[in-house]
Amino acid sequence: EDMFGPVTNDTTVIVVQVHNRLKYLRELIRSLSLAVGIDKTLLIFSHDVWDEELNVLVRSIDFSQTLQIFYPFSLQTHTHTFPGESTKDCPRDAKQPKALTMSCTNAAWPDIHG
Repeated sequence: EDMFGPVTNDTTVIVVQVHNRLKYLRELIRSLSLAVGIDKTLLIFSHDVWDEELNVLVRSIDFSQTLQIFYPFSLQTHTHTFPGESTKDCPRDAKQPKALTMSCTNAAWPDIHG
């Protein structure tokens, strides 16, 4: 807060969803560092995995305020339940009529794959 001032109702907030692509995150951060007014912005990095290299990269940002948040149900720790795949999930490409007859978990609300 001392270097960039307080976060207020007028502060621009940018939220970045981080996966496990260090190369792309590094390029995004480089690009953001060149943006006019970035020093008056709060950058929030939302992680769905724990990766020390990603965390170190975000912690190295010195041109803006940052905040890192971590999705509590990581694929790393929940491989066989949400957000990972469960044995009760519908098969990836099952169309809804078939999924309904199978009584799988997401039959009533299929994703983009069916």
